[in-house]
Amino acid sequence: MKFLSTTINLLCAALILAVSSDGARAGEAKATALVATPMQVKAAYLYNFSLFVEWPSGSFESDTSDIRLCVLGDDPFGNLLEQTLRDRQAKGRKFNIRRSKSPQELLGCHILYVSPSGGNHEQLRKITGANTLIVGDAPGLAEKGAILNFFTEDQRIRFEVNIASARKSGFIISARMLQVARMVGEDAGGGQ
Repeated sequence: MKFLSTTINLLCAALILAVSSDGARAGEAKATALVATPMQVKAAYLYNFSLFVEWPSGSFESDTSDIRLCVLGDDPFGNLLEQTLRDRQAKGRKFNIRRSKSPQELLGCHILYVSPSGGNHEQLRKITGANTLIVGDAPGLAEKGAILNFFTEDQRIRFEVNIASARKSGFIISARMLQVARMVGEDAGGGQ
């Protein structure tokens, strides 16, 4: 488990290093990567989630359709998502980023990041089951229906998984990803 946690952290650091090196010398990029902001880490995680999650059948219009990554609520990323996802693909799909403070405007998203200002139980319920990987960023959102939720532990950004919500929505989460996550919800003790 320690190996997998280290591997995920190295993947995130490599992604942050690649993003940070645009227009910067290697030494400057390395220094930037060593002091990555929490939002840089979360942006890298959102990309990595797309690599380790399988969407339910019929979630995409075609085999090459973009992954619609949406931000609900106040946007804490600024241009970090564009920087992180520019020229990147996940399983042959490019990213299309959308933002709104209204969940009704974000129907059809494949990944929904619910910012601390955008998450309440009623909003999540409107989106749940719509082939949307809901990623929360506030205490308790996984227990309220988010499939993934960020939290901080020992000054490190981590994530938790609600397996029951994932199953209900038809998502398959990689065992490698589950090994480095904290489980919450009804099926917290069991795997997927």
